[in-house]
Amino acid sequence: MKLQPYALSLGPLAIEQIAEWIDGEIIFSGFLGAFSEKSLIRLSPSDSNEAGSQTINGIEISSSGLLGFASILSDIKGVDINGNTEGLAKGLSNSFYNQRFFTLGVQYGLFLCFALLLMNFLGWSFYTDKVNTFQDSQALNQEQIIKTKQLEKLVVSKQEKLETLQRMGNTRSSWYFDQVAQRIPSSILLDRFEYHPLLNQVRPNKPILLEESKILIEGTARNEQDFLLWTRALEDRLWVKGVFIDDYGNAPKSGIRFTITLEIEADG
Repeated sequence: MKLQPYALSLGPLAIEQIAEWIDGEIIFSGFLGAFSEKSLIRLSPSDSNEAGSQTINGIEISSSGLLGFASILSDIKGVDINGNTEGLAKGLSNSFYNQRFFTLGVQYGLFLCFALLLMNFLGWSFYTDKVNTFQDSQALNQEQIIKTKQLEKLVVSKQEKLETLQRMGNTRSSWYFDQVAQRIPSSILLDRFEYHPLLNQVRPNKPILLEESKILIEGTARNEQDFLLWTRALEDRLWVKGVFIDDYGNAPKSGIRFTITLEIEADG
């Protein structure tokens, strides 16, 4: 560890700064000092290497460290003990403080730069994450909007086709009903006429299937002969390919219940 001097002290003169805590004689750094009434009254060289310590304001300091402690104390108190070497002492002090300031400044500067870089990186990472999240959300929303518009177009197209088919179906159904009703005997009553009847029951998420080119007719006949003549007449119509009796039986108080299916030409 390289030490940097910050002060200059000629001889043991600085020891006077601890006089207020010493009373009597002490040996320190090859000198003998005598103190009385908070003053240094005598100072002389000493050949004694006697080790000891002194307690100064509650701090125990070894004899070899007393002179250094006194020098630091004089610097803190601002007492001039340099004599005609004041310029050299100030140079050492300034060099020490400059070196200290530079060392601490570099350390604090590096720490500050590192802290700023870290904060900048964390901020950039946070901002990037937010931007990516926003972009992903925006892209997802845009995709949902596109799909919604496509679905709307599909629904509109399906609805238009359905309405067209319904109009066509209603027109054809009315025409067939008129054709059937023209020659129906008065003894026959119809209570169901279904053009393109359902092939299966309507269920959720299942396609609706129709019996193409067929007409389902249900009703009651009070005269069996009239019913037979009427079905034969239907078979003679050009647009009828066949007449199929699905159900035929007596019903109490109403006559004969029947269900027939007309198979018609595809082009009507």
